[in-house]
Amino acid sequence: VDMTTSSPKLMRALAAEFQAKGGGPVDAPVTGSVDAAIRGDMPMFVGGTDADVEAVRPVIEAMGELRRVGPYGNGYVAKLVNNQLWKIHAAAIGEAMVTAKLAGLEPEVWWRVMKGGAADSFVLQHDVPSIFAGHYDPSFPIALCLKDLGLIEELMTETGTRNELTRATHDRFKLAGERYGLSAGEMTVCKVIEDDANVALRVAGDWLAPWDVVHAADGKTGVR
Repeated sequence: VDMTTSSPKLMRALAAEFQAKGGGPVDAPVTGSVDAAIRGDMPMFVGGTDADVEAVRPVIEAMGELRRVGPYGNGYVAKLVNNQLWKIHAAAIGEAMVTAKLAGLEPEVWWRVMKGGAADSFVLQHDVPSIFAGHYDPSFPIALCLKDLGLIEELMTETGTRNELTRATHDRFKLAGERYGLSAGEMTVCKVIEDDANVALRVAGDWLAPWDVVHAADGKTGVR
């Protein structure tokens, strides 16, 4: 069982070699963030033959929710397009929040009224508090965002899909990495817009992430 976020083309080639030696490969990349992993209910995009998936079902269901996506390799595809939408939305949130603040709508009001509407999403509900807190979610660093976006663009090239929006998002994350370092949290992609507009999206309050980030003065982070 491979749970990594990887290239479908590469992993399908490796799986063919594994199958030739009698193996039964299953890909099961995960989503749902760190808190889902802690709770043990993270969704898992599971690809493979029915027999191979059933053989490992107890292992997968001990960690999370098994979501069948078809043959081996489709799990990687599902994970990449999942992360594609996640990163695009994260980048767009920064532009929307700063625009709203400069136009007179305060961040906490913006966040409250967006929830439940057409613009709502897991990213908006789960990750915006990390902007309010100013730690920008260190559980997922810019370095991993760039790795994922590179794999997504590679897949889009292989499939002949237009990628202007994804490429623009990739460029924004690259800029965030250049400014704040590759270990900075994923939502620093929004800090780029804050800093360029000379505004801060901090909101007073106890804005711990759902999985309870430890954000110490010495810069160390962890999960408790």
